[in-house]
Amino acid sequence: MTEEAHWVSLKDIAGRAGVSASAVSNWRARNRDFPASHIVAGQETFDAREVARWLSKRRIPKNRLEPVEAPGTSYGDRFLRAAAPAATQEAPAWPRDEPQEPWEKKLWEAAAVLRGAYDHATSLELLLALVYIKAVKKDVWRSMLAARDSRGVSDVLSDVKLAENGDRLPLPILRAADHTSDSLLVRVVKLVDEIDLGESVGPESVAAKVCDSLLDHLGRAMGRRGGRFTPPEVTRLLAEVLRPQPSDTVYDPFCGSGELLTAAAARSNPRIFGQTLHKWSHGITAINLSLHGVEADLNFGNALQADKYEHRRFGRIVANPPFNLSDYLAPGDSRSWLFGEPPENNANFAWLQYAVAKLEPGGRAVMIMPVGTASSQNQRESTIRKRMVEAGVVECVIALPPQLFRFTKIPTMVWVLGDVEPARGPAEILFIDARDAGQVIERSRRQLTPDDVERIVTEYQTWRDRRGLGQYKGVDGFSRAVSPGEIKENKYVLTPARYVRSSAKQPNAARTAERLAVLRGELDKLNAQAVQVRAALSARLAHLESGQRPSGEGREALLGEVCDVLLGPGTVRRRGDESSGTPLVLPRNLRDNRITSDNLDVVPPDTAKELFRYRLRVGDVVSVRAGTLGKYGRVGEKQADWLLGPGCARFRPDPEVVDPDYLVHYLSSAQARRWIAENATGSAIKHVNSATLRRMPVWLPPLPVQREIAEALRPFEEAETVHGRISATAKELRELLVPGLIFPGDTR
Repeated sequence: MTEEAHWVSLKDIAGRAGVSASAVSNWRARNRDFPASHIVAGQETFDAREVARWLSKRRIPKNRLEPVEAPGTSYGDRFLRAAAPAATQEAPAWPRDEPQEPWEKKLWEAAAVLRGAYDHATSLELLLALVYIKAVKKDVWRSMLAARDSRGVSDVLSDVKLAENGDRLPLPILRAADHTSDSLLVRVVKLVDEIDLGESVGPESVAAKVCDSLLDHLGRAMGRRGGRFTPPEVTRLLAEVLRPQPSDTVYDPFCGSGELLTAAAARSNPRIFGQTLHKWSHGITAINLSLHGVEADLNFGNALQADKYEHRRFGRIVANPPFNLSDYLAPGDSRSWLFGEPPENNANFAWLQYAVAKLEPGGRAVMIMPVGTASSQNQRESTIRKRMVEAGVVECVIALPPQLFRFTKIPTMVWVLGDVEPARGPAEILFIDARDAGQVIERSRRQLTPDDVERIVTEYQTWRDRRGLGQYKGVDGFSRAVSPGEIKENKYVLTPARYVRSSAKQPNAARTAERLAVLRGELDKLNAQAVQVRAALSARLAHLESGQRPSGEGREALLGEVCDVLLGPGTVRRRGDESSGTPLVLPRNLRDNRITSDNLDVVPPDTAKELFRYRLRVGDVVSVRAGTLGKYGRVGEKQADWLLGPGCARFRPDPEVVDPDYLVHYLSSAQARRWIAENATGSAIKHVNSATLRRMPVWLPPLPVQREIAEALRPFEEAETVHGRISATAKELRELLVPGLIFPGDTR
């Protein structure tokens, strides 16, 4: 391997150096000269060249040398040897079906070339930039093809402007290009050049299809750690409800990746305006719009703090803003709000009021909001909601199905708003309850069908075309037009389910059958896994019963001698928006020696920065320290960089002395639980402090024996997990079947 600059994660470093992730974390914590990290595509990465140089100073102990390694071999030598084949692998960067379009094969070949050089998201961003340049900046593309090496290509990339105002490509793209080896970058450029993107861009162009595909995969790759991607079927719903005309102006005050503006533009080609909160989002939005043939006026900055279109009003506004955003106003901001000052720690009603204020006479805004906005009992929020109803600016509220958005379980609604007309006063509001719409495409993901979108849009348009108040009754169990008086009687709660009722709440046979098929498939897979687990369990029991058990030698140590012990913070400002923020590990997230992602709370970015010392690393062990004591969970790759929450303690084992898996098993033993119970304090709620935890005795066999014990117990853990999932699936199946059995004749 030549000394190439690839981006690698802590997990990559551990894998290539042949050590545990906790060992790498320990190196980093104890050595100030450990290479600095770089944030690429929202992920913490390291320059492989710097890592290799640093590891070259650390010789591998003789008892840890591999058969092919001579005495004196360094971890840097092993790191470089392990990395050598990674850059030349030809396997796809992700599992895929057979390519359906001519361009797919070349695109995924290019992605495969970058595999091992970067994390998945950075590779996708770089490919998106190259597709953009080839399709839109044709002169620049020719210059890149003429470049002799990666330095020449990087120089061309660094000067690419997204717009006439001087905006450039997002920084991660430039950083990736600047650190790609000659062979990789030049090879990727040539592969992208072989993709026939056609002569022009537009909503139906090959360039637009490639862009949509890359953004879809980018959304999956980034997950909770960055980006904001509205599902395509939801963007279509918003565009159809918005119904912009060619003469309209359409504005998105919080562009995620430009998907909402792209959908609006595809419908009628109106004039497009947008404001982005982050530089990354600004660049991706500009690329997305350009590849779809959309000319747009884009600006950068927080629209609530620095409105770049302060003196402009728009005919249509569409947005999927960040939910429950805190600290959203600049210090000293004393603006006058249309309907009242929102809470400082929640911007939901700030976004709604901002949208209404930015509308032209006769304009319309469509906003995605968390379901709690419609029923919040916060004094400020309920007052604002009441005044909005009394002013007649709320036209329609649509309850969407759960699990439409990846990486968040927060139920959402669509608010359709009109402009302020002083003479209008309270008006009828249409409520649509579409919570049962959509089809299951994954266990934790639903998708609106074209028929669902058409039904919702038709219902809204039919209501708008009514001749007068009280003329539209709605559809039983799906929609209802409600008078201002009834809304007042319900204390201005705007939850559709409050007003939309079915004459007979019976199960929908088609949806029940669909869900039944999904759960049946899950159960079949789990049962197959259970067979394998039981076989492994029997083999392990036979092995142990034959007398082949780990050595009983070892020593007793105090937990504080072999682990860094840290108690969680007292209180943390948190919110429910799982799609943006850092997850917080709370006692309820510790179950069966694992950290679960069920019912997660998250904290906003500014709070996460303040709580940096509570960030978790791979190999940490989290424990409940107040309440139900004796619950533990090991931090894996998925939970890395999550935050230790209130009511918990974190143990960071010395990797040279303690194996994290062994420690979890020891802490879960009857002897350890008994010690905790005897030493806990408190009458109503038992708890343990850091001093108590540090003096807890721990039995420590030699490290290889610890690993052997952990491995011996692994089948038992797997059996618990699989059978727990079988139990949960069976419970869901039972709950699904009970209504159908009670109402067997219903086929609606």
